[in-house]
Amino acid sequence: MSAEKKKMKSARLIIPLFFLIFSFLSAETIARLVKASGTVRLKQVTASEFNILAKPGMRIGNGDVIRVESASFAVVLYLDDKSIIKIKENSQFQFVDSENTRTIDLEIGTLINEVRKENRSKTFRIQTPTSVASVKGTIFGVIVDASGIDQFYGQEGLFEVFNLVSGQTVAVGPGQKALSSPTGNVISAPAAATEFPVDPDPNAGTGELEQLIEQYSPKPGETLPEEYPQDILPEDAPTPQPETGPATPEADVPQSAPSPPSKSFGMGFGVGSVTIDGIVYNQLAFRPELKFGKLGLGFDLVVYLNNEGNIRQEEWDEPTDIADKFLYIRWAEKGDPFWIKLGALENVVLGYGGLLSGYSNMMEFPTVRQIGVNGGFGFGSFGVELFMSNLKDFSRGGTLMGFRGSYTVSKQFPLSFGANLVMDLNQFSGLVDRDDDTYPDAYDDFPNDKQFWNDTDGDGIPDPHVGTDSTMWDTDSDNDQQFDPWIGGSDQDLVLKGEPFSIQGNKAAAIGYALDVGYPIIKSKMAQLTIFAEWSQLSFAAAGDSGSAFFRPEDRTGYGVTIPGLQASLFK
Repeated sequence: MSAEKKKMKSARLIIPLFFLIFSFLSAETIARLVKASGTVRLKQVTASEFNILAKPGMRIGNGDVIRVESASFAVVLYLDDKSIIKIKENSQFQFVDSENTRTIDLEIGTLINEVRKENRSKTFRIQTPTSVASVKGTIFGVIVDASGIDQFYGQEGLFEVFNLVSGQTVAVGPGQKALSSPTGNVISAPAAATEFPVDPDPNAGTGELEQLIEQYSPKPGETLPEEYPQDILPEDAPTPQPETGPATPEADVPQSAPSPPSKSFGMGFGVGSVTIDGIVYNQLAFRPELKFGKLGLGFDLVVYLNNEGNIRQEEWDEPTDIADKFLYIRWAEKGDPFWIKLGALENVVLGYGGLLSGYSNMMEFPTVRQIGVNGGFGFGSFGVELFMSNLKDFSRGGTLMGFRGSYTVSKQFPLSFGANLVMDLNQFSGLVDRDDDTYPDAYDDFPNDKQFWNDTDGDGIPDPHVGTDSTMWDTDSDNDQQFDPWIGGSDQDLVLKGEPFSIQGNKAAAIGYALDVGYPIIKSKMAQLTIFAEWSQLSFAAAGDSGSAFFRPEDRTGYGVTIPGLQASLFK
């Protein structure tokens, strides 16, 4: 095949994909702002700043973000089904429509929603960082604030609230509320009439709303304008003042638009029950999150109470327990010149994910608490990233860790090259061993007693263990109704379990390498599409011997190639 034909074939693949994404980003008009008071700003899907001062009649496109500032409110009308969204002060969210779903991605604030059934062909959802409310047709209120607990209030109809952490769902009807927390708890309870969010425009009756719907709904054959140039402000323009009266010479004009209230503090709270060592405890979990500039602190403070109201001391009686109270400590975010996170890790990806993708060290949390590290820095065209799954595992022979180095040619020609290294220094180090006797719990008949590990007949009494108190040993270890020889018994056919598998002296390593090259076809704050190629190799060394519980007789190596690959992200 000639080089020219190869180019044409590549173009046939890339051009349709480009236009598919471009058509999405072009942001079809889905709603109109029908009422506004105070300062309401809009950020179009293709923009990076809130540089549009919104006013009644303005179009709202798919992907646009609206911000209603202090002492302000706004009312939005969806054009197809005539649903109404009333937005209170200090609120910010994004309009996201797909073929079958209509989503309000609420970052913070308070909404009163009148979702209509007529002419509606899409599922209506309110999504927050913690919850999703699915609606068929109803009037309900939503509050998302810095406390971290989402609040949903029903006035008419029914809707469901789904907690993204736990996967639990509750139904909410008229006169009810749902509280959904970052800890995974979601409850439904009766709500007093005074708890429903106060209407920001109480003087507007049903008649006025219907007039607004009639006024701003598209007429047959009408084409909505795609933008309002007169309302587009320079990025450094001062925030206009609400039209509350004539301006005075002494009035101070703020120089920048205030952001929504900073989420510098959040409190997650959970209650429940848990069984530990055969005892049922009531669990109270407090998970405060603090943010000081680029410094972020997350805590996991759990108290277990028995049926007498006494606190279980095992989680608080050792200096090492202090480390378990930190969920994470973070400085900056990935992509900053220097960033690092220590503690709980989620969705860790190195490069294009050939070796490590979507990794989390919280799969067994809170039963197993791991202290991971993920960080990196950039200097010039070079970048470095480091990852370790659990610092505690180093005392047991190693941990899962990774390293990435990258180089970008230039901002004008952002072709990047990367190299990844991922190692599991000892695959056995992750086996749970609660009593630290080197015998993993899966093979230890006494996982909470460091003195013993074998119980041949499973009666809860240990076999003879050299160096321990013989008065604690089983006198009939195989339960054949004959005393063991060690106490002068007649059982000459006694066969005891062998020593279980031990982490000590056993090691199984794995190592992977990857090389990649990538080029961003589309790159913006709203979306990114990168074409890449990646080669990777993963090797497992021989481990154990023929008599051990884990035996790998020879080295094993595999290879993988991705060419070409596409990596896409939206609303990042």
